[in-house]
Amino acid sequence: MKIGLELEYWIAAENGALTSADTLIEAHEHAVPECVDTLIELVLPPAITRTELEKVIVDSITELIAIAADNNRLVVPLDEIIVLSGIRLLMVPKTTNYSTS
Repeated sequence: MKIGLELEYWIAAENGALTSADTLIEAHEHAVPECVDTLIELVLPPAITRTELEKVIVDSITELIAIAADNNRLVVPLDEIIVLSGIRLLMVPKTTNYSTS
């Protein structure tokens, strides 16, 4: 079984204001537009092993961050961040309700 991921990020100018993601979408092979032009989605190719998936995630996000930096942009995750392979990049949804009642 293969596992793929889709990760979403806001794109901001260096002053923190949201800005168009168009330049990053054009420059990154896994980046696609989202419902608003300040949001970007990374659609990562499926991987068979966890190690392979981690490498795809880290490589893709590292490349996106470098492209953003070259264009004076920031990549801002939509949700909480966890550590993956020593890099704080992967989002964890906060919408799950773990009610005990």
